[in-house]
Amino acid sequence: MTPAEYDFRKPPPGDVERNVSAWLALAARRATEAAGGLKSPLALDLAKVESPSAAKLLAGFPEGAVGVPLAPPGDPAGGAMLVFPNPVLLALLSGLMGEAPTALPAGREPTPLEASLIPH
Repeated sequence: MTPAEYDFRKPPPGDVERNVSAWLALAARRATEAAGGLKSPLALDLAKVESPSAAKLLAGFPEGAVGVPLAPPGDPAGGAMLVFPNPVLLALLSGLMGEAPTALPAGREPTPLEASLIPH
């Protein structure tokens, strides 16, 4: 075995992926339970953990993406951001309002009512 420099931007698979995946699964389960009226349960799956620069992240967002900060207890500034393409966010908001869309809606700005539901 030879020593190698650790690259924090691309950690090897292991505890980080398992911990983040478990946290996302728990967050999706709790969001589904808290919403109560979602017709489709939320499920998130983690493909790969990476720590890119902020510029690379911003360049990778799809056109019209909407970011929702995730604020863990004790850290009101948030430690992460969940980014949705606009149609996915609109479908989730429709689920909160009791609708069950069978396809993603066309991208558009959320209505004032939909925008008020985003924190939920």
